Amino acid sequence: MKDYNHREPPRRDHRYRLFYQLTRITKDKGALVNDDRLDAVAIGVHYWTQQMARDAKTEENKYKEGMLEVSGVREARYRSFPKT
Repeated sequence: MKDYNHREPPRRDHRYRLFYQLTRITKDKGALVNDDRLDAVAIGVHYWTQQMARDAKTEENKYKEGMLEVSGVREARYRSFPKT
């Protein structure tokens, strides 16, 4: 009978660790059996590089235009009002 109070020690396979993968990466195909941690870091770096390259003023103007279109204010601004 298995003792349910006993926990198995965590897996200590060094091939799954980020710094192990980082220090052993080469241009050779198949240099790393597992490169999942490096892939995750690369995706994160790409995302933040794209975010930091965006111009704040341009993005602010896009946001304001979108909000005006949703609220219908933009269309009302261009309508001609009857003269009193």
